[in-house]
Amino acid sequence: MRKFNFGIFFILLILLLVVAFYTSDMALSRDEGKLGKNIFLNFLADVFNVLRFPLHVIFPMLAQKAWFFCVGLVINCLMYCLVIERLFYLTIKLIFFRNDPDQE
Repeated sequence: MRKFNFGIFFILLILLLVVAFYTSDMALSRDEGKLGKNIFLNFLADVFNVLRFPLHVIFPMLAQKAWFFCVGLVINCLMYCLVIERLFYLTIKLIFFRNDPDQE
């Protein structure tokens, strides 16, 4: 991977971990029936299903214990950060270095 930007990666990781924490809290609140009809909070509860997607769907045994569930959620956030950082790099490369043959 050329020119991997660790700063963007770690900022995205911290943001996604915070979002994952709050969305898991909202999903738990909705499951208990305490969330109400707030559209934004229900949207956050639905975002949790997206954040837990790759590992918890493929390996459902990760949801058996809380420790494994948290580790799986962190790994999911790491994978999402890697994909977002690479998309960011490709977008910048396509926008700014479109006609520069020396930028490879």
